[in-house]
Amino acid sequence: MESKSGHEQKKVRTSYGLIFILLAVFTAIEVGASYLPASFKIPILLLMAVIKASLVVLYFMHLKSDARLYAMFFAVGFVLIIPIVLILTVVMPSVR
Repeated sequence: MESKSGHEQKKVRTSYGLIFILLAVFTAIEVGASYLPASFKIPILLLMAVIKASLVVLYFMHLKSDARLYAMFFAVGFVLIIPIVLILTVVMPSVR
């Protein structure tokens, strides 16, 4: 098994720290946005959710540096879940 050099490990820790700080900042923005009127709040919260989910998937789930096959599996699952959730919210309004 190949081990990383000290410089590479420090670089990885630094990027994890940066991602953690970004996630915390986006969470603070979400908390602030929750006090806005719904017409502003919903788009902001959706955008923040997409950004935060992308950061988690790319860095903490390692899809940024893994084989593209894993990213394809994730993308297919993600694309398939969107219509399922939309159908369930239309057909079964009590789920909302």
